[in-house]
Amino acid sequence: MKKNIIILLLFSSLSLSSQNNHQDLTYVIYKFKNVMVDSTKFARFNPNLLEFEFIYENKRSLFKIIDKMESHSKQDYKITSIIYGGNLIHFRDNSIPEKLFNVNYKGQSLNVIMDLKDYEWQISNESKYIGKFKCYKATTVIKKEDKGRNTVKILNPIVWFTPDLPTSFGPFGLDGLPGLIIEGTIDGKAYFYADKVTLKDEKKIQIIKPNKAINIAEIDFDSMIAADFVNSRDK
Repeated sequence: MKKNIIILLLFSSLSLSSQNNHQDLTYVIYKFKNVMVDSTKFARFNPNLLEFEFIYENKRSLFKIIDKMESHSKQDYKITSIIYGGNLIHFRDNSIPEKLFNVNYKGQSLNVIMDLKDYEWQISNESKYIGKFKCYKATTVIKKEDKGRNTVKILNPIVWFTPDLPTSFGPFGLDGLPGLIIEGTIDGKAYFYADKVTLKDEKKIQIIKPNKAINIAEIDFDSMIAADFVNSRDK
């Protein structure tokens, strides 16, 4: 017998369905809300148009955008997806182990191999209910070095996760927490949330590593980006 739990959220409906037979694939839809833009010229790049799918099981996870380019202005949709991380496919396999993101750069599909070390999360006692899920606040610091500009960008992700749905995998590569992230922000401007959570039959949906791609270490990818930036600046 199939049991459906429909959880009404303030901003959307988060649904969780399960079956009595064994299933270990979880399928999550993430959307954006309450996005702050720096100026009106960026207003047309509305991330509310974007949807991401996050699939995980015991050992592997995959996070990527749901392509809806045919439904919207192609150029604006493409730019919006890049601004908010839709040009990346995040994949992790703990059985190898391996963590990477796939990106198309200068016409080449690249699997950028990342450090396996999880983020150093600070989990607070602060909690709140999102629907029927009791969620806890967690924060961390991400430092992104821009070798081309000789700068370091510091991001301060704030997320709310629930131990009711235990997993160490997370959306946008935010791994290492003891539960599914229900909502959060990476930069304090764009806020994402889990719109639907569903258990899926692993025969109907699969977690597949991006193939036909060139493997490159993240440090080498960053150096390549920096060199291209310097070359373009000096022309």
